Amino acid sequence: AKNNHNIKINKPIRISRPDLGTNNKYSIQMGVFSNKSNASNYLTKIKTKGYKVESIIRNSNSPRYQVSLGSYKEKNEAAKNITELKSIGLIPSLKKYGQKYILELGLFKNKAGSRSLYNKLKKSGLEPNINKITTRNAHYIIRINGLLNKSDAKKLHQQLISQGFKNSFIRPS
Repeated sequence: AKNNHNIKINKPIRISRPDLGTNNKYSIQMGVFSNKSNASNYLTKIKTKGYKVESIIRNSNSPRYQVSLGSYKEKNEAAKNITELKSIGLIPSLKKYGQKYILELGLFKNKAGSRSLYNKLKKSGLEPNINKITTRNAHYIIRINGLLNKSDAKKLHQQLISQGFKNSFIRPS
């Protein structure tokens, strides 16, 4: 068989028909994206190869340690400092929290990473803050479901790899 992308497959791979009930035992995870547009584009790419694929949204809350500077009432007041911070090698993000603005300089999974940046900023004569915050993230999981046994999952996975989907992997459903 020949597909749109000039990849030849000598013989079709036969897999058991997916049971749309709860008996599906395996899926192949194709990717996880935090950007909805990227997930949608990847989903379309897989569909053009003829696969039945779905996107699942998983929301999560993650604790993070935010290193920031300032507390400004006005956005333009905070923005004035961005150029100066960039000139010393920092990459600030302007964030609004309630009625105030801050300049975020780093967001870390662990306290040690935030402490390292905090200490570096203190040595530079700045007055940074560390706040523990919770970030809300949406993750778009792209996968092919409905594989009834591991053998079928392995066959399909090999076919996907041969078509350039090398970062896919088999997972129990």
